[in-house]
Amino acid sequence: MLTVQHLFRSDAQWSFETGITHNRESLNISIRDLRALKKRDLKSGAMQEIDLAWGWLRRTDMVEGLQSLPDPKPKMILPVYDGPLDTAVMEDEQYGYAANNRIKWNPQSRELMREPSFEVGMTLRSRHESDGTVEFELARDHQGNEYYNGASGAPIADRSGRIVALLVGSAPGNVIIGVELSQFSALFDLDPPQSPPSASAA
Repeated sequence: MLTVQHLFRSDAQWSFETGITHNRESLNISIRDLRALKKRDLKSGAMQEIDLAWGWLRRTDMVEGLQSLPDPKPKMILPVYDGPLDTAVMEDEQYGYAANNRIKWNPQSRELMREPSFEVGMTLRSRHESDGTVEFELARDHQGNEYYNGASGAPIADRSGRIVALLVGSAPGNVIIGVELSQFSALFDLDPPQSPPSASAA
């Protein structure tokens, strides 16, 4: 699972919400071995954090989570992107994102209500090599910070569905900011860490 680093704290445990519910509780799967990306400044030698992080969802955790639910067992469908991560943001392309980020707690019904945010028709405004971010010009007026709050980590894709960046924030002047994946894709270690053999293993 690839996401943005500023969402995470090192002293917390994080999980993926599956959308499967039982007794008004959601089935969550732990995100393990979370890793962050840093870049060394060639002039100063200082390490700079890049707003990217990744971790793994283990199949065994998913199976155990489903087995803990009563019959009939629900189906767990996880959307998986298997396209390239090295597609650069281009000036002559249009981009968009969607996120289910606007969350409100209803104390009367004890429900967590969610509403989406989205943008389409965004174009490249500028690129920042220092931290790998790009600015996308919106095709409509900026909808206000509250509209975008919580959308960090949403994939930004081109018209063919190739993911080129992850959303990290918005800025004044009709701008959405993303961290460009192609600048760092060669550095990703996306192979899951090997689990130690169990005590019963031969």
